[in-house]
Amino acid sequence: MNNQTYNVLTIEGDPTTWVLQEPINDSELQQSGQPFVATITSPRPGTLLLSCRAVASVLLGSPLSAPSGGGSIWSDDSPLPRSWLYLPTDAGLTPNSRGYALPVGTNLTDLQSDITTAITAGTFATIPVSVGTVVLNGATVPFAVILPQ
Repeated sequence: MNNQTYNVLTIEGDPTTWVLQEPINDSELQQSGQPFVATITSPRPGTLLLSCRAVASVLLGSPLSAPSGGGSIWSDDSPLPRSWLYLPTDAGLTPNSRGYALPVGTNLTDLQSDITTAITAGTFATIPVSVGTVVLNGATVPFAVILPQ
């Protein structure tokens, strides 16, 4: 049994390095029902919803073991003009690639609940975004990140 805890993770298929507010043990990611939910502090504060059932692999580490030159680095701490929904990309989270802007007034608690339900049940969720609607397949999406304003 591994008693080591980690507070940095990188999810297969997306180069973003996520720093968790609270350290976790690897056993927390070995569950296939509910998504793993964590508050992230970097590269932007937000909420990570990880589908342990759909993700192929997750690299766990600590800040000192994070890959140098790997992952996305975002040093701009200025507030976002609105809330965003980030989904996996090959480029990772960057100031120019943040995902989808959410309409002003989006209830982020309801959004998190809708995504959690879709991941748990393996169903679809339709999410209004500023440029249209995202149809999220909860059975296959590895993760989603909600970035508040």
